Amino acid sequence: MDELRLFIAACCPASAAIERLLERLERLRPMVSPVAANQLHFTLRFLGQTPADRLESLAQAVDRAVEAAGVPAFELDWAGLGRFPPGSGQRLRIVFAQPADPTPLMRLAQAVSDELARLNPPIPPDPRGFTAHLTLARVKPDRRRPQRGRRVPRYQRQQAGGDARAAIERILRESEGQPMGRSRIEAVRLIASELTPAGPVYTTCHEAALRG
Repeated sequence: MDELRLFIAACCPASAAIERLLERLERLRPMVSPVAANQLHFTLRFLGQTPADRLESLAQAVDRAVEAAGVPAFELDWAGLGRFPPGSGQRLRIVFAQPADPTPLMRLAQAVSDELARLNPPIPPDPRGFTAHLTLARVKPDRRRPQRGRRVPRYQRQQAGGDARAAIERILRESEGQPMGRSRIEAVRLIASELTPAGPVYTTCHEAALRG
């Protein structure tokens, strides 16, 4: 394979409360696509299509970044849920969990960015910067295609989408102020993502453990 779709991430096991949220979101398929509990992660840097022969140098950059950041394995408390775009007046696209203290993740993301910029050829910093959020689900637009051989009237698709968004809004309201437990971050991984009709398939190409 000449190219791989790559990203660098801090993998994040789900707390019990987040697992329960994912189960609720799972019931809203197909208008909602929850992330599998074993695939939850903070994307420190998305690389996209990358020549496969850069894997070794990228793995070394990840190792150096973890060493430079000096962040030991840590417990992450959750501050609650968020949505994108923000505000109930806009069409909901993403539901995410917010860490109470994003500082360790920000240090890791900055170290990764610095090391990528030192490669030859360099990978410049992401102009969008880094925002610490854990994507839990993506909400599909109303214009989704009906299943093969079955024609679904447009008003029914719109109703399904509206019902799903209303259910998510209810989940967001009910979760406000509720404890969401904590998760432990222990490693940074270089991951290859293959997009399939059933969802992305992740393969860990390299892992750098956080000390402690």
